[in-house]
Amino acid sequence: MFLVLLVLFIGRIGMVVFSLNMVSIMLGWDGLGLVSFLLVIFYQNSRSARAATITALSNRVGDGIILILIGIGLECGV
Repeated sequence: MFLVLLVLFIGRIGMVVFSLNMVSIMLGWDGLGLVSFLLVIFYQNSRSARAATITALSNRVGDGIILILIGIGLECGV
């Protein structure tokens, strides 16, 4: 199961890096956040639960930054 999650993680990184539009970047980023969360909680102990919470919150911050950048890009006509 761990290797499956690792392959999904690498696939989502590739999706974010090689995406041609912002929609697929957002989908890749959200998938990356979900898989990161699953990888962190894989061992199911208290330290991994705390780290998973930080991972989820960091992903939400990244979502906000990406959405702000999309808005700036649309405003500037990019």
